[in-house]
Amino acid sequence: MAHRYGLPVTVVRADDGSPRSFIWHGATYDVAEVLSRWHLMDRWWEAHTPYAMRGFTDREYFRVRCPDEQLFDLYFDQAQNVWVLDIAHD
Repeated sequence: MAHRYGLPVTVVRADDGSPRSFIWHGATYDVAEVLSRWHLMDRWWEAHTPYAMRGFTDREYFRVRCPDEQLFDLYFDQAQNVWVLDIAHD
C-alpha cells in the first residue's frame, strides 16, 4: 500500500543531484539507496507561455530507501523549483 502526500520537503542533495536526506514533518530521513530515477516532462509545448498559463511539469523523480527500509518517492519540480514528497510506500 502507498500513501500520496504531495507535500514540499527540504532535501539535501548528494554530488550527483540525488537526495542524500530530506526533512518531513520535522524529522530527518537519511537516504541509504536511490532505487530508481526517472524524468517526467509533460505539456512541454507550454514552456514558453506566460507563467500564469503554464500547466506543464518538468520533474526528476527518485525512489529512495531509508536505512530503516522505508521507501519514498520524491521529486524535484524544476518548473516550481521545489522538492516534493510524492509517495510513502508501506
